Amino acid sequence: MKIVKLEEKHLEDLAEIDLMSNAPWTKDSFKTELSNGIARYYVAENDDGKAIGYVGYWWSFYEIQITFLAVHKNARRQGVAKALMQYVYDECVEMGTETIQLEVRSGNVSAISLYKKLGFVEVGVRPKYYGGTEDALLMDLAVKPKGNEING
Repeated sequence: MKIVKLEEKHLEDLAEIDLMSNAPWTKDSFKTELSNGIARYYVAENDDGKAIGYVGYWWSFYEIQITFLAVHKNARRQGVAKALMQYVYDECVEMGTETIQLEVRSGNVSAISLYKKLGFVEVGVRPKYYGGTEDALLMDLAVKPKGNEING
């Protein structure tokens, strides 16, 4: 597995991965993000160069907001999500970012479990955030400049 910057060649793979996720984006949504000045997206590629997972965030000086983290259903539980989050964490250390923030569906037990293992803590709730029916949990992770190994 190799982690690379998102390129247009990955868009079909990302659209496929997102069809399996809880909040699918379209190929055009991702294409728009390629030109968003505060957005950064990275892709985990398998040995064949196919995207098997990705992470995206918006950067704002001392904090970042994870916009998406998704892994292809055939590549789950193989360390892809953790590797992507470690990549982002390392980048945060280099940029002097203090906090990583994210929102996650309250019913997404596996994602919440992963985030807690990585050191994220719940800091709030957005009631009925997803489609007016499901709450979003707000989670934060403090970035430590020394010992830049994410938990887990």
